[in-house]
Amino acid sequence: MSGDGMFDRLHDRLGEDHTDSPLTLSDLLDFPDDERAVVRHIMRAKHPERAHEVAAGLGLSTEEFARIVGSLSMRGVVITVDGCLRIAPMQSNARVNPGGVWGKLGDL
Repeated sequence: MSGDGMFDRLHDRLGEDHTDSPLTLSDLLDFPDDERAVVRHIMRAKHPERAHEVAAGLGLSTEEFARIVGSLSMRGVVITVDGCLRIAPMQSNARVNPGGVWGKLGDL
């Protein structure tokens, strides 16, 4: 029995997911309240925390927390680095000066 078909299907499915636009910080506003609370807690922590520390800080059960982090992880929002939860790097919209207006005002 060959596993090629399984890997082809997995590759096709992953390929579909990569056609979506990258996640941005403003996308976090559309998350359910429980997921947004976990992301907010991880982002505001003074130092990276382990999963049980985040769950305890939010007063969540282990099962509920595992479900939330699993969902966030599958969407590429949360990653684990050295056993600690971190927010995955996200695309940030850079601000650009429209048409160089500010540079031209300096010549006046």
